[in-house]
Amino acid sequence: PEGILGECMVTYGRKLGDDSIFGSSLLEMGESLKQMADVKYALDDNIKQNFLEPLHHLQTKDLKEVMHHRKKLQGRRLDFDCKKRRQAKGSSITEEELKLAEDKFAESLQLAQVGMINLLENEVEQVSQLTTFAESLLDYHKQSVEILKIAVEMLQEKREEAIRRPRISYTAKPIDELVVTDDESQNSQNIFNGAGPSSMVQTSSSVSAFNDNKSSKTGNNQTISSPTKSTATQNSSATVTTA
Repeated sequence: PEGILGECMVTYGRKLGDDSIFGSSLLEMGESLKQMADVKYALDDNIKQNFLEPLHHLQTKDLKEVMHHRKKLQGRRLDFDCKKRRQAKGSSITEEELKLAEDKFAESLQLAQVGMINLLENEVEQVSQLTTFAESLLDYHKQSVEILKIAVEMLQEKREEAIRRPRISYTAKPIDELVVTDDESQNSQNIFNGAGPSSMVQTSSSVSAFNDNKSSKTGNNQTISSPTKSTATQNSSATVTTA
């Protein structure tokens, strides 16, 4: 998350330009967050190598082996007790079979005890791994604190710079001094009506085509009406001559 946020701040800080104090502040904070992300990646690698992998080995090998011996011990104990009861009731269980079941039970008991002792004696290494985990977290937070301290100092300097920067004087113009042409008004109306640039171009093309067509028709009408007027003049002249 820190890295993604830092990238966003750097990207949009550059878009604001070098003259923007807020933009440069975003750049500084974004770089700080990216440094924190790098420190966190190092923390993840350290924890995985020095804590999670040994813990996974303990779970998948040592504990699994102990549980296997305990389960085997339980089965051989039940087998030994069953044969012992059957022999006491006069069954055909021989002393040799009973002795074999007892030996297997004793073997499983010894293996289970040795496994548990080894697991308990390994506490020094396990506590050391947990200590390494805590130290890694402490180191990560220390580095993060140092990075944030530097970032806060830089941002405070940027704030003081923004306070010292003179304000730009601006006076809003009254409505009667605003001159809006018909084209600007039409464009604004098209924009507010949701008409995009393509629709405005199409409308302009349609209007131009309509005006050209109208001019062509007007020219044709003038051409046709001229011979009619000439004919009427000739007829009038002929009438006067006849008279």
